[in-house]
Amino acid sequence: MKSADLTVKIETLPDNLKKMAEDYIEYLLAKAEKQASDDAKWGNVLNERAKQSELDIESNRVSTEEEVRKDFLKMVESHKAK
Repeated sequence: MKSADLTVKIETLPDNLKKMAEDYIEYLLAKAEKQASDDAKWGNVLNERAKQSELDIESNRVSTEEEVRKDFLKMVESHKAK
């Protein structure tokens, strides 16, 4: 739904529901902003791991699948602890 359509729908609500609708929209926007922030943080973790993998490949250090998984889990735990 376009914001203009939403604005029209809110304006046609009875006065006692307008405030409730506006508050709910503010809540949804704040929730979306927090989710975007969380997603960006995880994106940073994944990008760091990708860079490390690239450096490992360039230096001929190839890890087993199990080593990679353990390293990644350590990074995740480290990130969660921050």
